[in-house]
Amino acid sequence: MVDDGLKSQDIVPLVSPALPGEGKFKTVYEVNGKPALRIAYIHPDEAHTSYLAAIALMSKTELRFVLHPGFLEPGKLSNYKTADQITKADLNGLVATFNSGFKFKDSRGGFYTEGIMAQPLKVGSAAFVIYADGHADIGSWGKDMKMSATVESVRQNLSLLVDNSVVTPNLDENEQSKWGFTVKNAYYVARSGAGVTADGNIVYVAGNALSVKSLANVLQAAGAVRAMELDINPDWISYMWYSSATQPSPEKLFKFKREVDRYLNPSSRDFFAVYARSPVTLP
Repeated sequence: MVDDGLKSQDIVPLVSPALPGEGKFKTVYEVNGKPALRIAYIHPDEAHTSYLAAIALMSKTELRFVLHPGFLEPGKLSNYKTADQITKADLNGLVATFNSGFKFKDSRGGFYTEGIMAQPLKVGSAAFVIYADGHADIGSWGKDMKMSATVESVRQNLSLLVDNSVVTPNLDENEQSKWGFTVKNAYYVARSGAGVTADGNIVYVAGNALSVKSLANVLQAAGAVRAMELDINPDWISYMWYSSATQPSPEKLFKFKREVDRYLNPSSRDFFAVYARSPVTLP
């Protein structure tokens, strides 16, 4: 265990033999000399050894999260202070951006931000919650968290993949209807998810050949005590981290389909942005 504020530890590979450096975290962003964003890669299963799942571990103490609305979902942008893209004013201290969940009609959940309930929240649905101080949490709405004066944003999507550090049973059953329809009904597709660790850090996982179960397994291996699926299919998944504190230059976490500057332009769908809480230094 590394005593550096992020408290990350390397991931035990799920497949043997492991590649050199597989599961080893690399710090790509520091705040006040402390690791704020670390990335790692592991094989998700024995069937797809030519693919790696990408992991981004984000510090609760050094970073803050913002939910950006999209111009179609939730739409009605004039209702929000936050834009549907990363604006010039947002660039200072920008650390990362990443995709949110399904379209509202498919998410089996709600959307709330800036005091506006664009889609009703559902008890029992998995929720990515951002609080007024900028920290985030993930859990089952109504059990792990509920509405309060300190809740800034809630994005729901399906049900939890991991709860109390345990992968949800029977994830392979009725996969399409429960966990989202895929291109050509493929089993292994581009998927993404997010979880919260026991220390309160947020972990994002994505890859181009993941089943629901392998996504959950990687989230669990990365230390998630609770985790949820985010968007799926190549057109919708993206995670970029930014290599400059004042003039951010986006870099892809892994080889995904969308443009690396996706969120520097107006987005039809909502997305998450991650910022340093204070001045940053790059390692």
